[in-house]
Amino acid sequence: MRPTRLNAQVKLILARLRYRDRPSIRDWKRHGGYSILCALAALSVVLSMAGCKPPKNSGNVTGETVNSATNDDKNNNTATASATLPPNATPTDVARAALQAISAKDQAALKSLVAAKKVRQDLEAITRGRASFQGLVDNGVDTAVKAIMTEINWLDVDGREIDQELITGATALVTVKGTRSSQSMTRRIFLVLEDNQWRLVPSHR
Repeated sequence: MRPTRLNAQVKLILARLRYRDRPSIRDWKRHGGYSILCALAALSVVLSMAGCKPPKNSGNVTGETVNSATNDDKNNNTATASATLPPNATPTDVARAALQAISAKDQAALKSLVAAKKVRQDLEAITRGRASFQGLVDNGVDTAVKAIMTEINWLDVDGREIDQELITGATALVTVKGTRSSQSMTRRIFLVLEDNQWRLVPSHR
């Protein structure tokens, strides 16, 4: 498929995911993590429709290769792997396990930390339950994993550490500090309580 036609299909899918009215800056800030998630999912669906495959050595924004097709296949084959958490794990415990999984490029371990039910519910709300977007909903957890990895991989691998934790009812926010090209920077890890356990989500809706 030609690039121009592929780009047109990506734009069409993303346009369908938007609200009936043009979203405001406030809306985009509120749904930031899910905007990334939906964009990644839409691109994945279009590539699948086109019979295309992403390049094996595509890197993240830092120039560091996060996942190759080979690593994806390997991680998919170990989908039963899970991160090790202490009993009654706190948001900080979960965030620390997430950082370890991301540094190890272990998507299976990171996936075990995601609030699968919440991600699915949020995507169903965003897509308004339309059957044409069922594929996006079904693949939501895998896409959430990639969105969370993208968020944290803005920071250089060396020096990432938990800065602070903020719990508000059934949601929590953990700030991770580090550097990017020698400049101090922070990123955020979002969590919700699911089945009485803290789990990751791309953002708070």
